[in-house]
Amino acid sequence: KKKKKWTTLAHNGVCFALPYEPHGIKMKYKGEEVTLKPEQEEIATMFAKYLDTVHYEKPQFRQNFFKAFLKVLNPKTKRNKKEKKHFIRNFEDCDFTPIHAYLKQQA
Repeated sequence: KKKKKWTTLAHNGVCFALPYEPHGIKMKYKGEEVTLKPEQEEIATMFAKYLDTVHYEKPQFRQNFFKAFLKVLNPKTKRNKKEKKHFIRNFEDCDFTPIHAYLKQQA
């Protein structure tokens, strides 16, 4: 027999996240600091939150992140066909620890 678990559901509408506010902390690529645009920094910051979690240990998680990160680094638009691709090309050369350290300090 199925028991009735509830009789009403109250919903107060959707909740939108606040707009991203850049922090300006640089990641490193091949040991050199890299300045990111705000939309790039937002993705890098999201990933840096996971550096000391079990998610980071999973190769598929890192691959999926880097694939999405490359799309933000090299957006496809009709206007920038002649624009050079971003120099970040290899995940293993990326160092997100400066952003991770900043996030830990802010917590």
